Amino acid sequence: DLHCLKTRFQLPFGTMMGPLQCCYCLFMLWMVLSCGIIATVVQLPLLIVFVLPFRSGLSLYRRVNIAISQSFWPICGALLEQWGGVELIWYGDLPKKEHAVMFGNHSSNWDWAIGFAAAIRCGMGGGIKCIMKQSLKVVPVFGWLTWLSEYLFLKRNWASDKQGLYRNIRAMQHYPQEVWYCLFPEGTRTTPSKLQASNQFCKERYGFTMNNVLVPRLKGFQAIVVGMRDFAKSIADITIYLDRHPSLMQLFSRQAKGIKIHIAVEWMSIKEVPVGEEEMGEWLIKRFKRKDEMIQYVKDHGKFHGI
Repeated sequence: DLHCLKTRFQLPFGTMMGPLQCCYCLFMLWMVLSCGIIATVVQLPLLIVFVLPFRSGLSLYRRVNIAISQSFWPICGALLEQWGGVELIWYGDLPKKEHAVMFGNHSSNWDWAIGFAAAIRCGMGGGIKCIMKQSLKVVPVFGWLTWLSEYLFLKRNWASDKQGLYRNIRAMQHYPQEVWYCLFPEGTRTTPSKLQASNQFCKERYGFTMNNVLVPRLKGFQAIVVGMRDFAKSIADITIYLDRHPSLMQLFSRQAKGIKIHIAVEWMSIKEVPVGEEEMGEWLIKRFKRKDEMIQYVKDHGKFHGI
């Protein structure tokens, strides 16, 4: 039942400390910043000159953006694996190159890099689109590039966010390549304090608690699934577990060797998701209860089971 795709990258050197470690950090920082700035400088004039005044150059702009994204986002995936030495262990089938909704548990700051690693493997570096919180838009390089790539930034206020969400989904229907629309229904990373608050609500609402994930939020998920139902074939349920959480310094200095990230991908037809709000809410909470059980199993046994 278990189909495991295991990717392992060995570091060419042993553990490095002192000046060499600093050199590693500076080199990777320079690499990410310089590539990101170049990508921004190429795209921004196109946006200002052709797209904003006339909209006629939107198709050209998107094709340029796809080419740049296919070049830049692999650096983010490489930071985690080839450079940092983290081992990604995949279970199930990798996502496919087609229009799809992808949702997962938000376990760490590195979930986005895992998404890029999956996209690179499937030739979808230019087609991955994410829902992100508004504050990330101003982060140098990363925020600029995601905004230029038509990622959606939300203020976490449904009254003000919903129109932008619907507009963004409609735009993806005419994108020059297949699109993965990615979100974390929990809306935030899992922390002990957030888990405690989430479980208080979960106990009152559903009669049970969870140890590893938060209660998912329905509105954004429902809008995306309903909006993409006419042109997306599939939905992917992704469950992520990190045995240790690497810091940015550990990755930049190549000190994350030995850390394992388990990623289980369950691929299904989007038609399997109920349409009604109540039914979809029940379906989503059942998926997250299953995630909670899967993560607990990998904590106890070192691998996912039954996928």
